[in-house]
Amino acid sequence: MNTKILIKGEKVHDVGCTLFLMSFADDFEIEKFDAKNIKEDEKQAVMILVESSEDNAAEFFNCIGEDFPPHAKVDSVDKEDYDGGVKSLESFRSGFMAAQQQKFVNVGAGLLDEVKEFRNESGEKQDQTTGTLHDINLKI
Repeated sequence: MNTKILIKGEKVHDVGCTLFLMSFADDFEIEKFDAKNIKEDEKQAVMILVESSEDNAAEFFNCIGEDFPPHAKVDSVDKEDYDGGVKSLESFRSGFMAAQQQKFVNVGAGLLDEVKEFRNESGEKQDQTTGTLHDINLKI
């Protein structure tokens, strides 16, 4: 059974919904799974595609309709039949984890740039303070 699920709300992006849903897919032995952050009617939405037995898909849908990550603000959860293909859960997991690692790399690079900029701007003042970057052995 192929199902498309749409979770819409004020805040469903960048709160861990996809990781949360992927974990439920594991719990309910969903064979094929995909999830994407999208915009729907000017609201944030997560579109989930599931391919599994009818029982597993129904249990998965019932569970995600009741439980969300703590910072999520969900207005609705809707489902409909879906005719297209769905990638395997393992394939989705691999791509998702690579995308999350890329986010961490980008955040880290941004922080390093800010530290370098702080060092350049503070110049002599930095050496006169008691809590300098040199004191904490920050290596760039």
